[in-house]
Amino acid sequence: MPERYKVIITDYVHDELAPEREVLGDIADVAALNAFSEEELAGRIEDAHAIMCYHHHPISALTIERLKQCRIIARSGVGVDSIDLACAKAHGIPVTNVPDYGTEEVADSALALALSLARGTHAANSRLRAQDGPWDNTQVAPLPRLRGASSPLSDSGASAPPPQNAPRQSALMSYSMIPTRRTGTIKLWEYAGQIRSGSFWNKPTWSARIAT
Repeated sequence: MPERYKVIITDYVHDELAPEREVLGDIADVAALNAFSEEELAGRIEDAHAIMCYHHHPISALTIERLKQCRIIARSGVGVDSIDLACAKAHGIPVTNVPDYGTEEVADSALALALSLARGTHAANSRLRAQDGPWDNTQVAPLPRLRGASSPLSDSGASAPPPQNAPRQSALMSYSMIPTRRTGTIKLWEYAGQIRSGSFWNKPTWSARIAT
């Protein structure tokens, strides 16, 4: 067991690393490489005990096979398609992710964009900024009322749940197709007047360990 572990953050984060050092400072030295390509990792990552990676480049077999003592590859996000899981498994290196990273933020953004499209605010704002005339509802007509309307929301993964932060009283009726992780089937959920809570949101939790 080494006196100090070495943790490498490969990309994206390159500030003073205060959160990482607060958690790991007693047992590990943390360094950020701020790499924008996998080639930039060569000669800088081989002796790491742990790797944290984001999204600027992949972690392929080319990198994994050079690791001498790595005990874990932690993907600081949801997707792990940028990591060669088979190679990591072959070398006995577990790969983890953060299944619920950004779920509320993605839902909030999706709801904001949907309402902007429905009310035409994006188009009206663009025309106003381009000096194509004053802000006028006729530019984005027709603008039907949303009460009683329906909107399909398709969930494609853990980062895109139904907008659970939506207003509790909603005039928009939405239908959300949720791929369930236990059955693999798609269930149809209806929201009318009020965004529901409770057992619906208690979807099966993803396992953090992927490759082992």
